[in-house]
Amino acid sequence: MQRVYKSSEDGYTLLELLVVLAIISMIVLSVPTAYSVLVPNLQVRQYANDLANLARELKHEAVRYNSVTGLIFDPTAKTVSGLGWHDSDLAKELEVPSDVMVSFERQMKWKVPSDNRVEFYPTGGTSGGVLSVERGNVRVDVAIDWMSGGIQVQQ
Repeated sequence: MQRVYKSSEDGYTLLELLVVLAIISMIVLSVPTAYSVLVPNLQVRQYANDLANLARELKHEAVRYNSVTGLIFDPTAKTVSGLGWHDSDLAKELEVPSDVMVSFERQMKWKVPSDNRVEFYPTGGTSGGVLSVERGNVRVDVAIDWMSGGIQVQQ
């Protein structure tokens, strides 16, 4: 009768297991770091998307009811609200989070009486402007084109 010896290749050595555990622990430790970087970016982008959606609704209201509506940014109250809603149930006001900075730059400085307003006209055009949403080093712009009335979120 002959004895059959198993070779050492049938299993894993202790060193191989330790290397795999070290790699897994490095991956697990890097997840919170990546998460802490991604979440603020997503929150700023979501707030910019909310602003863009409010602007789109106001543009739709202006065309639908053949009247001028507006998006008003109030830096002291830290709010962005709509002006000229025909249905009071649709009227919205977005509160700017305390750690978010919002600034506004108009495109057509000669047409709008207020520095902090974008007007939407019944023709589909706007007075235009760029709302910039910032938190730390993350910045997202909501660009409202004065000529086409197009509204884009740009990072």
